[in-house]
Amino acid sequence: NIFAIMPFSDGGELYDYTLQATATTHAGRACSCIPEDHARGIFRQIVEGTSHMHSCFIVHSDLSPENVMIERGNPVVAKIIDFGMSKHVLPKTDGTNGSHMLPPLRGGKRFYLAPEIWQERPYRYDGYLADIWSIGVMLFIMITGSPPVDRADDQCARFNMICKGKILDMLNQRRNEVPTLTASAQDLITRILIPE
Repeated sequence: NIFAIMPFSDGGELYDYTLQATATTHAGRACSCIPEDHARGIFRQIVEGTSHMHSCFIVHSDLSPENVMIERGNPVVAKIIDFGMSKHVLPKTDGTNGSHMLPPLRGGKRFYLAPEIWQERPYRYDGYLADIWSIGVMLFIMITGSPPVDRADDQCARFNMICKGKILDMLNQRRNEVPTLTASAQDLITRILIPE
């Protein structure tokens, strides 16, 4: 017999945790998203976990709310899981940015993939930066209740806005659908979801 012994996470996936949380939109409607002050602690743990992986030269390649487990408590504990697509990748030593790896062939969950993967531009790929993009999308979902794009292609207006760096314009267009976001949250999202 083989026994897998793992820590117990009673809050389920971050995805489900987000759906069960409630915040209020500009229009006064309930939104399935995590209130910003609560999301801050969860996101900090995700950033710290990602930073630790990267300091060990590990690229996760599949960061998403489905791959973060929640342990309820005060404070809530977030745990990154599912390293099935992760790779040990040493950074380049020739002075250029990036890493010596090819992007996953649209592996991972589509909503969380960086634009260079969607647009099949492998020469622009950096696994470390792609992980950062993925956690930016996770933050966006946690505090707005929906992904930044409906689909990752040129026919999607929101996708085009993100690729042009117009995330704040997109948030303003959706003002009645999402909760009031602080200026610092909006600033953080625009600094993480940078298409180039």
